[in-house]
Amino acid sequence: VKDILEFNDEFEQLVDWLKEKELMLQNGDTGNDYEHCISLIKKAEEALHPKYEEKAQQCIQLGDKLAKAGKTDRNLVLEKKNILLEKFKQVKQGVESYKTKLNIALEVHSFMRDYDDLESRIKEKIYLLNLDVDLKSLDAVQVAQKKTEDLERDLKVIDARLVKLKDESSRIMKKEINNEVILKEKMESIKKESR
Repeated sequence: VKDILEFNDEFEQLVDWLKEKELMLQNGDTGNDYEHCISLIKKAEEALHPKYEEKAQQCIQLGDKLAKAGKTDRNLVLEKKNILLEKFKQVKQGVESYKTKLNIALEVHSFMRDYDDLESRIKEKIYLLNLDVDLKSLDAVQVAQKKTEDLERDLKVIDARLVKLKDESSRIMKKEINNEVILKEKMESIKKESR
């Protein structure tokens, strides 16, 4: 009697845990930003922790023991055992697939963060270019010349980052077709900003 109660209790706990993971998979959330995506990856990794598989194996072994002993409804125990095996297999495969999806999403979030940073820098440089400079004295001309040299150096850095972002967007688009339109729009936008 103790074994059947333990089996049923473990079975119910594992089924509840599996339902939680199934909901996570059905939701398919890839995060609102880089940090959110990292937290979702951690949850997916936690779901793949070996302790859950060990717990399921222990429950299955207890079910086998009960079925062999014949002191309980053998068919019910075997049915629960098969349900557990199938659900656990499906969830494990689903979580592995979800984790792959999250890793791609993380790359997209990283790209977007880099894009936003570069866009901000371009806007800052455009603002600096549009400032009126009083060139009535030699000191003012020298300061303006220094700022222009600094700006030219910064623009070279921006151009290099723009090339890197373009390469990154091409690489990501090959992996994730769903984000292709968004990435192309971002790249077009930043090209316009940098002109």
